Amino acid sequence: MRRQTFHCIIDLHAIRGTQYDLDKKYAQESHDGIEQATVAHNDAHATYIVELAMSIAYNRKDTFLLMVKNNGIVNNLDDGMMLEVACQVGNHGAEPFHVGDVPTFEKGLLEGQYAYEKLTVDATLEGSYQKALQALVVNRTVVDTDLARKILDDYISVNKDYFPKLK
Repeated sequence: MRRQTFHCIIDLHAIRGTQYDLDKKYAQESHDGIEQATVAHNDAHATYIVELAMSIAYNRKDTFLLMVKNNGIVNNLDDGMMLEVACQVGNHGAEPFHVGDVPTFEKGLLEGQYAYEKLTVDATLEGSYQKALQALVVNRTVVDTDLARKILDDYISVNKDYFPKLK
């Protein structure tokens, strides 16, 4: 069941348009006798959070996209990486759907973003100019060491009162 649910979502590359689309749920009057959350048309996040809370409180095991630690969800990615994946949510928390391997293109994009984020955090915690520079070099919007050095030096100069001290 969970595998079929996940493939429905992954085939469409979205939850929208599936039976788990919150817009479709809003049209329903109730779910197992429980009233649906009031739609906040100006803020979908509020509605999403209420639906998530109701799924936990009433153990509905609805499907949501959530950020979770990889821990084997995607076999060919680092277990420490945070991923946004479809999860079944109930009173036992989020149960991510296993993905298996991701294709080379997506793997490259995800690993590049992970390297950027991890190097940025490590640079801050260690006070490392070198790691901050490396983070900008692997960032897909920079990818040039000389440009990355100029950007980093500008960041430090403009934000000297707020930027971590880097060596």
